Amino acid sequence: MRLMLIAIVILTGTMAVAAQDITITIPNDLKQDKTPTLDVTGSAEIKTSPDLVIVNATIYSRHNKAGRAFDDNQTRMSAAMSKLEAMGLPHDKITTTSLVISPVYRNDNSGKIDYFTVTRNLSIIQEDLSNISPILDALVDSGVEDIGSISFVVKDMEGKRKEAMEKAAKDCAGKAETLASAMGARITGLRAIRYDLGGYGGYDKGIAMGQAEPMQMNQMIVPAAVSTQVNVYATYTIEYTGR
Repeated sequence: MRLMLIAIVILTGTMAVAAQDITITIPNDLKQDKTPTLDVTGSAEIKTSPDLVIVNATIYSRHNKAGRAFDDNQTRMSAAMSKLEAMGLPHDKITTTSLVISPVYRNDNSGKIDYFTVTRNLSIIQEDLSNISPILDALVDSGVEDIGSISFVVKDMEGKRKEAMEKAAKDCAGKAETLASAMGARITGLRAIRYDLGGYGGYDKGIAMGQAEPMQMNQMIVPAAVSTQVNVYATYTIEYTGR
């Protein structure tokens, strides 16, 4: 019996010592921050009249020999370039965005090539928004079969985006001041801020030449305004001051 008591005392003493050696430290970033905060969203949208028009077209050729298909495509390309430059369009405003040569195989599972296709995408940039019809006529006269799209854009889109950011930030700060004051508090700092682009871009009007008979080439195309939208999200620290 005496031996059992001694063993118990020793075990209990060991547990007490072990408990004294354990130290729990809570990192600062895990400590609960009881500072009150205010989350606010600000937004701004700027609509700008476009100052550039981009006409995208595709030059398509096919032949049972790849070289002949390429030569035909090159001829149509040169004709289109000549007509566009004769209209006064600078050479650097007429660009080829892609050139693809593809074999087309027979449907009899023979694995033999039936013919080759060559497609070249052409992009024309024009600052005169009223001069679209002559460009379309020049492309069609040159053998271009597909006008992919007509896009209206803004040259200084980056500047418009920055302007929208500034307005959205001011809108966010103004809302924060109003809300804090109405609730008997004041803003003491800015804890976090982020933003996203709510939407921006250009007006795009596609024209399929094979289905465009009802539309006259000289029909006026009115470009829509280009919209730049920014949302700003901010978290402010506040303190209660009383009403």
